[in-house]
Amino acid sequence: MNKLIRGAAIRGGIDCLGPIEINWRVSESYVFVFIEEYTGKWWYRVFISTGVFHYDRDRILYPKDGGEDLLCVYDCYENIAGSEQEIQMLQEGDWMQQITAAVEEEMRE
Repeated sequence: MNKLIRGAAIRGGIDCLGPIEINWRVSESYVFVFIEEYTGKWWYRVFISTGVFHYDRDRILYPKDGGEDLLCVYDCYENIAGSEQEIQMLQEGDWMQQITAAVEEEMRE
C-alpha cells in the first residue's frame, strides 16, 4: 500500500520547505500524501476530501486537526533504519479497496 501511495503522491504537487518534503496528489475524493524528512523518516497518508481540496501544509502534517472536510483514513510512519513503523487505519469500511483501485488507475495514465 505504501508504494502505491508514494507512487501516486510524487506525481502530484510538491512542497519542499526546510527539512521536510511533502508530495500530494488528488484522485477523485482521495488525497495521497508522501512526506519525507531529510533525517530518514517517511509518512504515507491518505485523506478523504469531502469538498474541494486546497493544500494546507499544517493540515497535512497534523492530520488530527484536518477539520471536517479533510479526514485522514490511513497513516503510516517508518524510518530509514526499519526500527520503527506504525500504521493506523483511522476509519472502517471498504475505502482500502477503493484507494488501491484509484491509485492503480492513476498509475495507468
